[in-house]
This record gives sequence, C-alpha cells and structure tokens, in this order.
Amino acid sequence: MVMLSVLVTRRGLSLTVVSILLLNPVGRVLYREAYLGDAVLRRAFYLAALTAIKVNPIIKRFYEEHKENLKGKKLITACARKLAVITWAVLYYNKPFDASE
Repeated sequence: MVMLSVLVTRRGLSLTVVSILLLNPVGRVLYREAYLGDAVLRRAFYLAALTAIKVNPIIKRFYEEHKENLKGKKLITACARKLAVITWAVLYYNKPFDASE
C-alpha cells in the first residue's frame, strides 16, 4: 500500500503538518508549517467530506467512531482522507462503490 500512502500525502490529505526549520540571521530557530499537496484538490475532498458525513454511511460511521479522539478540522480531514482512500480503491480496482463491503 505504498502507492496509497504517497497518493494521499501528495494530495495534502495527511493529518501531519511538515515543520520546516529555518534559521534567521540572528541565529534563532524559526518554525514554519508547510502544507503539502494541491490546495484545490484538498478543498474539494474537504467539502465532499462535509457532505459525506451526513449522507455516506461509511464516512458517517467513521465520523461517529472517531469523534471522541479527534476534534474539529482534524476529524473532517480524517474523513476526507478516508474518502480519498475509497476513491482511490474504486479507480484502482475498477469496481463500483459498494457500501456493504
């Protein structure tokens, strides 16, 4: 499943934020957050996840199970990542989506 991990990370749906270490002229260490992936695709999956939480039974169950551990945008981002994994599986295996599987 290395391809899946690379696909999701490159699309910006990973929950981790990369911290870049910067050194300013005075010698102090500064941290800057770098968000990976395509912003348009990240937004599309984020908005699709907002709808899927209400409509899709798999995403709805995932949301309810993880509501205690994750809060706010992290939970919605996790749902968007789950949606990206489902999308990838549909395209990779060339089968229609079936919620019973």
